[in-house]
Amino acid sequence: MATRSVPQPPFPAELLADLHAGNVAPDLGEQLWPAVQHDPEAQNYLHSLDEVRTQLRELGRSDAILHPMPSDVGARLELLAEYLGGSGPDAEATVPFATPSEQAPPNPVAAEPIPLHSRRRNLRLLAAAAAAIVAATCAAFIVDVVRDGTNEPVAAAPSATADTPEPGITSAVALRALGRNDVSGRLAEPAALTGCVRAAGMDSGVLGSTDMRYQGRDAVLILVGGGEGTRITALVVGPGCGPSDPQVLAVTDIG
Repeated sequence: MATRSVPQPPFPAELLADLHAGNVAPDLGEQLWPAVQHDPEAQNYLHSLDEVRTQLRELGRSDAILHPMPSDVGARLELLAEYLGGSGPDAEATVPFATPSEQAPPNPVAAEPIPLHSRRRNLRLLAAAAAAIVAATCAAFIVDVVRDGTNEPVAAAPSATADTPEPGITSAVALRALGRNDVSGRLAEPAALTGCVRAAGMDSGVLGSTDMRYQGRDAVLILVGGGEGTRITALVVGPGCGPSDPQVLAVTDIG
């Protein structure tokens, strides 16, 4: 049996995420950890995974959110957190559209690693965007301590300047696409989905996608990281979206 070589720095981000989540073979993990612990870039990336998980958990315990989070939403965010590097009992759960390979090929082809500092920025964006969309969906009321000295909570009035999703792209609809890929047809393929997003003029990572009906026609809802750290962009396209025909139907910032 051929001996599998142990990866050396710089480590690919996907390998570090799998290692942190316990999704690598035990013998390989034992060989990797010593090298990873002596690599500053790898250590910084692992700390970023911890930060994302902590932010999502703190959001769930926030006193500012009085309306309970729907159970299916909580489960989806937990799944997303586990994929980003959780270490709990369900650490092997993965987001469908980004499932890591269960087995590495015996002789992997050398490829230039993705810079970890870029991946850390994407993780922080994803955490902030998840927080924004959960707050928009679940927080029906906001605790506001009255300035006259009383501690009685009052309901906050809707902000006149807040972004309001277009009809058919509510925060609740967008949130149900987070961390999943329930798309039929050619956009079910991750490469095709990414190509569609690029054709629509966006270069952020895909956070989720699902089939939907928009203005009486079949469409696909794609969630991507927005231009700001506190936003998610809901992109609605036709099922035939591709590099030469993006078929953009709607673009809405949420958060």
